[in-house]
Amino acid sequence: MPVFRKHNQWWVDYYFQGRRYRRLIGPRKRDAEDALSQIEAHFLPSKPCLN
Repeated sequence: MPVFRKHNQWWVDYYFQGRRYRRLIGPRKRDAEDALSQIEAHFLPSKPCLN
């Protein structure tokens, strides 16, 4: 799930349920990285803890 720059704006690129999504975040890379972390935490299933 990359973060990339296009026309001086930062975007996130990710896949969910086989479909590609690209979202414009803004002019700061750190904001795009934070948004990507939130997307990953929300959409990626957490792995069960096996003891």
